[in-house]
Amino acid sequence: NGTVPVGRVETGILKPGT
Repeated sequence: NGTVPVGRVETGILKPGT
């Protein structure tokens, strides 16, 4: 997505704007 910060609840994995 790019707009989301590091760490997404959806994936549970820390990624820089993935």
